[in-house]
Amino acid sequence: MAQAAKYVNGNQGEQYPFFKSYPYLAICIMSGLCHINLLSTEKNNPEWFYSLAQAQADANKFEVCLVLDEYAGVYFSSKQKPHFSEQIPMGGIFMKGRLRLSASQLVGGDFFQRMKDLEAFVQSNSLKSGCLFGDFTKGGREATQEELISLQGFQESGLPKGIVICPACGDYRGECIDPSPIQRGLVVRVSCYCDNDNLCAYCSGKLYKRKLNANYYNTEDGKIWHVPSFSGLSHRCLGVPKNI
Repeated sequence: MAQAAKYVNGNQGEQYPFFKSYPYLAICIMSGLCHINLLSTEKNNPEWFYSLAQAQADANKFEVCLVLDEYAGVYFSSKQKPHFSEQIPMGGIFMKGRLRLSASQLVGGDFFQRMKDLEAFVQSNSLKSGCLFGDFTKGGREATQEELISLQGFQESGLPKGIVICPACGDYRGECIDPSPIQRGLVVRVSCYCDNDNLCAYCSGKLYKRKLNANYYNTEDGKIWHVPSFSGLSHRCLGVPKNI
């Protein structure tokens, strides 16, 4: 991944590898890729900011950092308690306008100037060439000796050993040894449609047809395919808000 450009903040002539207009949410899509949502200061209530950050993490299932200043960030996830850090997301690729907040905000005049600043920052820290890749290992791990024996090969149905049909959605799920010749001996988890819990924080719609940063079994080619996290950025919000 190419080294990110650095943002020139306003007229100060200083360069920063992070956006310097607080507060905002930095949604960590994957390593080196963040989505920024500005937070309005019209309702300058820490509890309100915390509720927005937690709602975002609970819905998207991404780590979210509430950035309060250069040395103050509060990290939220759907599975852990929030924790404070002096390290905020910086460097890499930044984007905006793809993931909505869980609620609308009251905005003042300074918000629109901050939006212009954010647009300039994103433009200077966007992917200029090349492309993004997901996890080539598909989140796999080395198989134990027991797993090499029990999961090696295929079932009579042709499915890799360890894969079963979900009784709820009819899709495939389980853990198996990846049949790909490139990933020999790696145990990977296969998710069915029921596992898809990556939601839009605003309308509660699925961010993608499959669970993000997960794998699915394709019956057409007999392969296990990985769904990179950035696939969720293709979501188009239905515009029906969810109360928080």
